[in-house]
Amino acid sequence: MPGKALTVTEIEEQLEKYLDPVLSLRRTAAEPAQSLAELHRPLQEFVLHWVSVVVKTNSEMGFQFAAYAARALQLMDREDVEVWLIDAMDTYDKLGLYPGCAAIQDVERYAESVADRKRTVSFEEVAGVLQRFVVGLSGRELTIAAASIASTDTEVLYLPDQISLWYLQSKGRCSQFI
Repeated sequence: MPGKALTVTEIEEQLEKYLDPVLSLRRTAAEPAQSLAELHRPLQEFVLHWVSVVVKTNSEMGFQFAAYAARALQLMDREDVEVWLIDAMDTYDKLGLYPGCAAIQDVERYAESVADRKRTVSFEEVAGVLQRFVVGLSGRELTIAAASIASTDTEVLYLPDQISLWYLQSKGRCSQFI
């Protein structure tokens, strides 16, 4: 059984140790600590671990992660939060501090894109099965290819690059994809 959750004070002390370079009289670790105190101990440790890793690269990025991590964990699972942070750090590495911080602060949109990806099937994922299905229906070899809209020229069947699993379910066409 995991240990008892850390208190606000315990979290704040650890955050202050990691984030000292970016803290001031007006900007403290109190608010991030308060939001992290509401998490279970394993998630608290997950966040504190990643704060300690991120501050080795940039203290401000560490502060931003600490400030938005609890919200991210409400919206996404732990693995997706880790990917979100790594993506934000990649943005920081490529474009600098402000875009990196913006990537962290835009956690709502990132979580929405994660959810969309989980509800979407790509053409590449199903092309092999679709090719056999199309040959079975038409009785002849018919090429399939990705396109912006579904259409055919009788030699090639053009299908969308991605399709929402929700759309397929709502049309009663998705039982094997679920």
